[in-house]
Amino acid sequence: MATMADVARLAGVSLSTVSYALSGERPISDATRQKVLAAMDELEFSPNALARGLASRRSGIIALLLPTDESDADPFMAEIIVAAAEAARSSGYHLLLWTEPIGSGGELRELVRHGLIDGALVLAVRLDDQRIPALTRAGIPFTLIGRTADDVHSYADADEEQAAAVTMDHLVSLGHRHVAFVGPPIDQIDQGYGIVVRLIDGRTAAAETNGVALSIHSCERTADAGRSVARHVLDADPRTSAAIVMNDPALGGFIGAARDRGLDVPTDLSVIGLFSTSLAASLTSPPLTTVSPVPAHIGRLAAENLVAELRRPDEGPRRDLVSVRLSIRDSTTRARSA
Repeated sequence: MATMADVARLAGVSLSTVSYALSGERPISDATRQKVLAAMDELEFSPNALARGLASRRSGIIALLLPTDESDADPFMAEIIVAAAEAARSSGYHLLLWTEPIGSGGELRELVRHGLIDGALVLAVRLDDQRIPALTRAGIPFTLIGRTADDVHSYADADEEQAAAVTMDHLVSLGHRHVAFVGPPIDQIDQGYGIVVRLIDGRTAAAETNGVALSIHSCERTADAGRSVARHVLDADPRTSAAIVMNDPALGGFIGAARDRGLDVPTDLSVIGLFSTSLAASLTSPPLTTVSPVPAHIGRLAAENLVAELRRPDEGPRRDLVSVRLSIRDSTTRARSA
C-alpha cells in the first residue's frame, strides 16, 4: 500500500508539501498541487481523512448550510451549489450539504461543537440571519452566499441593485410603462431574504425614477401558480405590457395563461426572466430574455473566499459582488403604445 512518502518521491516534492496539499494548512501553487494529485492517482493512494484531521486539527470539510425552509430551491441555486462543491474539491476540501430550519440551530451547534467542519458556506441568507451568531460564537469561519443587512461579513453575492436597474432600463427603452414584477413566494419576502428584498427595493426605486407603474406579486414555484398570477396581473391592470418574472418554475404557466387570453409574447406582453438560468431561457417559447449573473461564478467565488480565509485568516473579510448581464432573446420587444 502506497504511503505519503511514496507520493512525495513520485511527485518530486517534500513530504510536508504532500501534507499541505491534502490538508490545505498552507497555500501551495496549483502546479505543485496537480503534481501531487497526479502521483496520488498513479499510486492509487487514498489518504485517511480522519487521521489527517487529527494531525492537522482540521477536518477538511466545509458545510454548506441550506435551510430546510428553502424547500423550493430552484435551478439557479442548484448551479451555485455544484460550482461551490467543485471549487472546494479543487482546493482539497469536501463539501457537506447540511439542512436545518434557520430558527432551530441545535444541530448546527452540534456540528460545530464536535469539530466536524473547518468552515461554512451560508445559503439563502436573510437580512437578519440567526445562523451567523452561532457560527461567530463558535469561531467558525464562514462566507455568505448573499448578504445580511449590516453587510460586514465575507460574501459572494449578485449585484441586485444593478440587476434592478438593468432590467428596468431595458423595458423603459422599449417603451413599457406598465410593468408587473412576479417574485417568489410571499414567505421569502416576509422572512427577509436579502436577495428578494434588495431586488424589490431596487426595482421600486428604478420604476419611480423612470415613471413606470409597477405592480408587485408573489408567486409559489409552480406552473399552476404562474397561470393564476398571470390572470390576476392582467385583470388588475389590462395596460400591463411587460412582466419581470423571478420564478423559473412559474414561467411556463405565466406565459401559457397570457396566450390563453389571446396575447402574443412578446408583441402584446414582453417577459423578462430575472435570475433565470440559461436552461430556463432555452425551454420557454419564445426563448427568454434574461437578466442574471452567472450562478456558477457566485458559487465558485464563495468557496474560494472561504478557503482563502481558512488559509489566511488575518487578511479580513472578502466581499465580491457579481455583475449581471442582459441577454436579449425573443421574449421582449417594443410596447405597442411606444
